[in-house]
Amino acid sequence: MRLRRAIDGEGDLAPDDKGAAGILARCAEVEPRLAEARVLEHRVGARPTRATVRVEEETREDGTVVVHNYGHGGAGVTLSWGCAEEVRALLSVK
Repeated sequence: MRLRRAIDGEGDLAPDDKGAAGILARCAEVEPRLAEARVLEHRVGARPTRATVRVEEETREDGTVVVHNYGHGGAGVTLSWGCAEEVRALLSVK
């Protein structure tokens, strides 16, 4: 089983025991007590990416405004404040 990390286009949602063990080992290097931690569950998720983040509004035929804010990939937390500010600015114009 190959180690999967944040790889663009990687959409496999199967658990990766080797990858999970690697994460735990790297965390235990920082905090040795984690080496003895009991893993309760594994969660796998996809982080879709695009060439650019999409933050824009769309007005539907019925007048409903939808604000799109996606495509952050693994940088979602890093970009969250700036994207949230853009969304706020888009909605405050209304």
